[in-house]
Amino acid sequence: MKSKFLLLMFVLVTLFSMAQNGISFQGIARDAQGMALSSKSVIVKFTIGTFNETQTLTTDNFGVFSAVIGSVNTTGFGNLVFANVTDNLKVEVDGTTIYDDKFNYAPYAKAAENGVPVGSIMPWAGAVTSGNALEEVIPGWVVCNGATLSSDGKYAKLKTVLGSSWGTNKVPDLRGTFLRGVNNGRTDGFNDPDAANRVAVNSGNTGDKVGSFEGDAYKSHNHTGTNSTDGAHTHTYTNYTGWAEAGGSYWQNIVTRSSSEAANTSSSGNHSHTVTINNAGGNETRPVNAGVNFIIKY
Repeated sequence: MKSKFLLLMFVLVTLFSMAQNGISFQGIARDAQGMALSSKSVIVKFTIGTFNETQTLTTDNFGVFSAVIGSVNTTGFGNLVFANVTDNLKVEVDGTTIYDDKFNYAPYAKAAENGVPVGSIMPWAGAVTSGNALEEVIPGWVVCNGATLSSDGKYAKLKTVLGSSWGTNKVPDLRGTFLRGVNNGRTDGFNDPDAANRVAVNSGNTGDKVGSFEGDAYKSHNHTGTNSTDGAHTHTYTNYTGWAEAGGSYWQNIVTRSSSEAANTSSSGNHSHTVTINNAGGNETRPVNAGVNFIIKY
């Protein structure tokens, strides 16, 4: 007797379960007379676009079978970007299609998990303790601390995006730094005029490329001031003169007389003075800022 399988329902699970296990699905198996097929082994195939997987399941006493879509073909399921999914969900049981229709609503939890492109960088207000070790602070995101990505397949997409821009298999090391867009052909007054001199960290890129770094600097400038050169002047001093008068015995009757008068030195002429400007400021040039951790999507 040919069995008839009827779709009961499929539901989304929480974000954590979505990230780890896929989409929870339930169906019920009945025969042609509508009787539940209890304790029966069934082969169920799930298809979403190019993704598909087959699971062997067993119904319960009421003919109900349960599955987690994506628990077998985890790589293929992980490649689905549910924020953009327009394909149908197709369910086949023992070769008979029991469901083939579009999602009635976006699988929000999975869309939230992978709705941003791999390689997206964002500030994160949480604390990290990893130093320069690889750390996954929330599912799907690792700290931008220059760590080396492991060989775990879940990092494959991020490795492809990063290439060797930040060093071989290295995540960006953004500790203590600000982010700046590369010129990418820009030549107006808002470009990076020193882009060609940008340097590599962890053997990453140099020059006007993603992954290069640039030290802090002051733009070349002058400090102006006024120093008058109208310096012609004289100094006043008292000039003393004296003489002697002899009367009677020359040696015994000498009378000493003296007088004084004001006199001026010669003018020194126009001249200039050297001025020294003292250093001021801190250890770097920076705007007002707040500390965050940067994380990157894998």
